[in-house]
Amino acid sequence: MSVNANDNTTEAGDEPVMIAAATDCPVVVDPDRNLLHYNICCQQMN
Repeated sequence: MSVNANDNTTEAGDEPVMIAAATDCPVVVDPDRNLLHYNICCQQMN
């Protein structure tokens, strides 16, 4: 899940939303952190 500052904290969690708001950058979260390297957002960062 890609999180931005306007997302619902109930769905995304308060910490990712606060980080997105403070940095003005999307934050990618996933309960299975091993799957994050398959996320298109993360691939564009590398």
